[in-house]
Amino acid sequence: MAMLSTRIVISLLRDEYDAFARLAPNDPDFPPTFDEWLRRAADELEKDVAKGYKHVQKVVIHPQEFADWCNAIGLKPCFIYLGAFGTAKAARKS
Repeated sequence: MAMLSTRIVISLLRDEYDAFARLAPNDPDFPPTFDEWLRRAADELEKDVAKGYKHVQKVVIHPQEFADWCNAIGLKPCFIYLGAFGTAKAARKS
């Protein structure tokens, strides 16, 4: 199996999770608790490793920076855009 490019791993802080949930209160994809989000993230990472990803880049995201990014580009915060923001933030660090 060919080696795939780097897997971006979004990292949220437990004590900030409720602030993220308040940004997207009606998003059915947004996990209701930090523990559920953490479980999903671990499951996704495990699947990606099985697919051949060999490099992981951890990106810590804070609620206010995510909200500011969404506002700046005219998006309503949601779970899907959290991943897009993480990818954009990782690209700026590279």
